[in-house]
Amino acid sequence: MESAAQVMSEARQRSRERIGNALWDHWRRNILPELGRPATALTLYQVQLADLPAQLPAFMRERVTALLLSEVVQGEGSPQAPLIGEPMLRSLARRLPNLTTLDIRGGAWRDGMVRSVVRAWPRLRALGLRDQLTMLGYNDLRTLASLPQLRWLELRGSRLIHTSVPLFEGLTLDYLGLGWLELHEWPRWLNREMLARIGEVSLAGNHLIEVPAEILEEVGAAGRPTRIQLRDNSLGCQALLDLRVAEYFRGRFTFDLGISPALTEELNRRIVERVQLQTVLQAWSNDPARTSAADYRPRITRLLLGYWRENLYSPNAALLYLEDVALGDFPDNLPPSSPNGCAASN
Repeated sequence: MESAAQVMSEARQRSRERIGNALWDHWRRNILPELGRPATALTLYQVQLADLPAQLPAFMRERVTALLLSEVVQGEGSPQAPLIGEPMLRSLARRLPNLTTLDIRGGAWRDGMVRSVVRAWPRLRALGLRDQLTMLGYNDLRTLASLPQLRWLELRGSRLIHTSVPLFEGLTLDYLGLGWLELHEWPRWLNREMLARIGEVSLAGNHLIEVPAEILEEVGAAGRPTRIQLRDNSLGCQALLDLRVAEYFRGRFTFDLGISPALTEELNRRIVERVQLQTVLQAWSNDPARTSAADYRPRITRLLLGYWRENLYSPNAALLYLEDVALGDFPDNLPPSSPNGCAASN
């Protein structure tokens, strides 16, 4: 009589071995929760979930609060067998009922996976839906709003619907991951109202060339600014300077740009230059001894600041056009302007 190992396929044998190793590894790493160490996740990599033991020890059910499902399938035997559906997730939730963190990377899933996950574990605080080849549609993403404790959401490498309709209404997130989504423009639904409810958002690894003006021009109130990761995008010199100006002068956002030290130094030098110019113009505009009309000096100040910005981007084409100027009432201590070395430092 053939043994069970001989009857099982090689893939299933490997799956069972990996499941056993994962359970033992989780037990060893979390054997003494009384020590107060952060709990580590149960990691299931390239396994068939149908092979997970039907009954787990009570201590395992209680201790597993974080689960990583990486490139998992349900089973084998037919073309539809690998696809994981809601019955399997409900079964998994009965064995692991205390999950607050679930990270899904790739895998084979039936339609409606997001809704099934939300129904299976309604107390999730952190959820990763990474590298999903099936489009995550409007209804999928709106379903996440029914997770009242969700604070961390990672969608890296997945396919998201392009829409201007607000998503994630009702959620307040510490982190939202939108990296490596093949975005060529800023998501229209990621507006100021949405950003007001996010502590940090990552748009790294996309193809963005700029950030919308309505976001850059927002002035921050007291409190922690929202952090935006923009590494590995297609931002040009002008866009990078706009981001630094917005960060320094408006304080609503901070930007992680991942740029070279030389370019960072160049941008910082430009910010110092802007500070010097603005300080001189503000003192001149607020001089109580002035005799010009009330709107004269503020108007000249705006013109000079506008010329400074245009000169950075197009030094050979920038034109300072002054109309109705009193030559006797013009700032005489303007700081010198240095050559534009931004492009050379990029």
